[in-house]
Amino acid sequence: MIAGQRAARLGKSRRRESVYHAVLAYELAERGLQTVSQQAIPVVYGTIRIDIGFRADLIVEDRVIVEIKSVGAVAPFTKSSF
Repeated sequence: MIAGQRAARLGKSRRRESVYHAVLAYELAERGLQTVSQQAIPVVYGTIRIDIGFRADLIVEDRVIVEIKSVGAVAPFTKSSF
């Protein structure tokens, strides 16, 4: 079972992103993957550099940015973006 699915098994009512974040980071670490939490990523807009323009929930192995969102239900039109 992949780590995200295990995190999703926490229950369906009133899930909190912070709980998913902690559980997912734990599951990834259990699989030997390095994660960094709440990493600031600078954004460059034209000639302006915004040092904290974006904060990634998790960065896995310096290659994958994970943004965690928690909702009570997924609308049909949202499913197409997965």
